[in-house]
Amino acid sequence: MTLTKTAAQIDSYLKKFEITNKMNLFWSGARQAGRYVRISYIHYQSSSHLTKVQAETYLKWLQAGNVGKHWEALKPPAEGERLSK
Repeated sequence: MTLTKTAAQIDSYLKKFEITNKMNLFWSGARQAGRYVRISYIHYQSSSHLTKVQAETYLKWLQAGNVGKHWEALKPPAEGERLSK
């Protein structure tokens, strides 16, 4: 999958979470920014830049039914914990 499509799918999840108040988001979004995916959870705060592998990992985590920010998906699992729901 291209980085643009990955970013668009992440953006779709963030917009849905913002509308349904599943997360504390304000004008959230994700888009391709060069070799990275730029993610902003609260528009007026700083954004994060994910590599292609990080963005794909985050997207898979979201697709598995998880709700949260990218660092939750990218953190190493605790001993005995599964990678996704």
